[in-house]
Amino acid sequence: MLLRGLISEQQDNQKAGIPGINQIKYLGDLLGNTSKSRMRSEIIVFIRPMVIRDSLDQQSITEEFRQRLESMRAPQEFIEGKDVSPRPAGRKN
Repeated sequence: MLLRGLISEQQDNQKAGIPGINQIKYLGDLLGNTSKSRMRSEIIVFIRPMVIRDSLDQQSITEEFRQRLESMRAPQEFIEGKDVSPRPAGRKN
């Protein structure tokens, strides 16, 4: 069951070049640089109803929830494809 979602979009257009010359129509395009970027992120929250019949169900559900929280708290070893895991002292890549 879906509870809620949030979508965010950002667009960035940048133009760089030699001041003054970059304002001249075709000359500015030849001697300048234009970059465009667009980023979209989505956050979706799901809920899963569960029936808890006894204390054993409650304990197993609580343990599963704790394990999921711990996995989210674990340090991220990769950021944008780069390995950022800690290295032993004195060792280089």
